[in-house]
Amino acid sequence: MKKNVLLLALAGVLALSCSSDDSGNNVTANDLTGTWILDAVRSDEDFDNEDLNNSINNLNAAIRILNAGGCTLLTFAFDTNGKGNVEDRLPGIMDVINVSSIVDLADFSFVFEEMIESMQDLIEGGDCPEPSLSEFDFSVENSQLSASPGVTIDLTLENEDILIIDVPGEAVAALYGENFASEEAIKGVLDGLGIQFVLKKQSNNTTLQSEEE
Repeated sequence: MKKNVLLLALAGVLALSCSSDDSGNNVTANDLTGTWILDAVRSDEDFDNEDLNNSINNLNAAIRILNAGGCTLLTFAFDTNGKGNVEDRLPGIMDVINVSSIVDLADFSFVFEEMIESMQDLIEGGDCPEPSLSEFDFSVENSQLSASPGVTIDLTLENEDILIIDVPGEAVAALYGENFASEEAIKGVLDGLGIQFVLKKQSNNTTLQSEEE
């Protein structure tokens, strides 16, 4: 497994997202301690696009199926010593659904609708793919997570068990664009979109899995 695959892809883009949270909801490193799973995806609240909303609703339905089957798309773990890791199953998941033809938001909506049934079949068949594992060092200041190598992510803690991380659409395109028929078209679709990953706390366990295991 390649070290820091997820974080390296995010580095160049997330560093451009520099707005900090001034709402008074200050997130600290202690708040992050434990294991978190991707529970849902959100778009900009003021982004009015039916295809995008349908895509996200269908994706979240698939995420719920996967989580219920113990096959989480993304799992983040943070310990008390500034060490963390990410388990990422999305590339493996994309291998079992037809994403190669996606070139616009209407295609996203259709493919993610198909994804719901595909993920149900995957869980019932016990075919959850192995995740890639990326390790990183991190610190938290002013509700921003800074992680090696050069990644900065805005954080919001809705409650002690729900963490929101802001991920620009460009970062998603940089991470997964090569899986689609036209990487440039996907970048055009996602460019400028504000995307939020909603993480749900699974445990307070601070023992991290190692890439060498």
